[in-house]
Amino acid sequence: MIEGLYITNLNNTLVYEYINDLSTPNFKALLSKLLQLNNQNSFKIDLNSKFYLSIHNFKEFNLIIYLLCDKIQSNPLIPYVFVNKLIEVLQDYFGESLNGNKIEINNDILTLILFQMIESDQPFITDANKLKDLVNYKSLLNKILSGASQATQSITNPLELSKSKSKEINDIPWRRSNVKHTNNEMYVDIIESVNIIMKPLNNSSSQQFDSAFYSSNFKKNAQNYIINCQIYGEIIFLSRLTGVPTLSLSLNTVFPSSFFHKCINEKNGVLTFIPPDGKCTIMKYGMQLNKENYHLLKNTVDIEFTYNEEESDFEIKVVNLSQLGKIDFINIEIYCENPSDSIKLNRLTQGDFINKYDGKGEWNLKNIKNNSILPIFHGCIISKNDDQEELTSKLSKPAYLKVNYSHKGSVPSGLKVESLKIINSKGLNDNVKPYKGVKYITKSANYIIRS
Repeated sequence: MIEGLYITNLNNTLVYEYINDLSTPNFKALLSKLLQLNNQNSFKIDLNSKFYLSIHNFKEFNLIIYLLCDKIQSNPLIPYVFVNKLIEVLQDYFGESLNGNKIEINNDILTLILFQMIESDQPFITDANKLKDLVNYKSLLNKILSGASQATQSITNPLELSKSKSKEINDIPWRRSNVKHTNNEMYVDIIESVNIIMKPLNNSSSQQFDSAFYSSNFKKNAQNYIINCQIYGEIIFLSRLTGVPTLSLSLNTVFPSSFFHKCINEKNGVLTFIPPDGKCTIMKYGMQLNKENYHLLKNTVDIEFTYNEEESDFEIKVVNLSQLGKIDFINIEIYCENPSDSIKLNRLTQGDFINKYDGKGEWNLKNIKNNSILPIFHGCIISKNDDQEELTSKLSKPAYLKVNYSHKGSVPSGLKVESLKIINSKGLNDNVKPYKGVKYITKSANYIIRS
């Protein structure tokens, strides 16, 4: 199915090319077809009756990955899953911040990796730990010296060499062979993302509204206030443990819609597993919130957005901060209904505000202390009068707010780690006591407040 792979920068300058055989077209032959569709936001291009290109943009790395796929043996999901696996492997080998220079410098390593990841045009070995057993990340000089050393050893003592190779065989596909660490440690990160669409409270009278998350009239107002809300979470495990240990991770609950890494055996909230070496996502889960469990949102950032239909002023408050742990940042993007409009700041108690472009403004909050002054933004929409060429206030309101934030502490779902134990320390000295760490992070994904 996968006939070729091409990596370019965002300007379609070739960085790397991998083709299965001489009959596969190179990137230069495909470039003219790509240039014809340069202005189209396409993720798939049909080249002819036999092949198509699957396009994957990674703006954060300034890279585009093209997969040349066969239409006949085509599963539409395979290109997306394969490319995501490839990115994970490359980050494991070359670091989190990928770029074209890293790929060009390590093109020989990447070729060896793809040679293992693709077998007979199909995805084959995609686990990073298994690939590290097959493809070592070493410089060319180290490879030459290592090869010379092994050749000498095979001549002087072939029996010992065959024994050492047999010891390296590992039947666990997700863990490297002969893992050794000077400092043994393991870390658990529980990360949850909040997706929420809300409707603001229209303050058309002198009535004062409480927050939707913990209002005294909460049940009465909640259905009209919160339109839709989901929480998505993942447990990331970082293992630096010698040997092949078996671990037990106890959670206070496991959600019905949970997905586990293939190393996990789960029973009654206890995860038993031999961890991959390095960082790995061992569990993903999600939950749909409704009026019965909206109270879970007390453990995250709450925004009050009020306006008056009879005035042009509006107000944004960030509340519930005293319930949270360490707040990394809060960023609130304010979007006007008309791109030519702008936002006038009347009062600000914390942070800084800047008008951006196309009717957008940003309120940034950093270094927030839980016991500090309540963050409040009070402003109004102003528009440019075409006749008088001056800014005038008008009866308008923001089209919507987009909230971005990250904070540490408890997560909205209430998921907690109760214990983390080594139940079998094969290859790890009994006197070694690995360092353990647990961290809880909550962040916004799509947090929208409509007007």
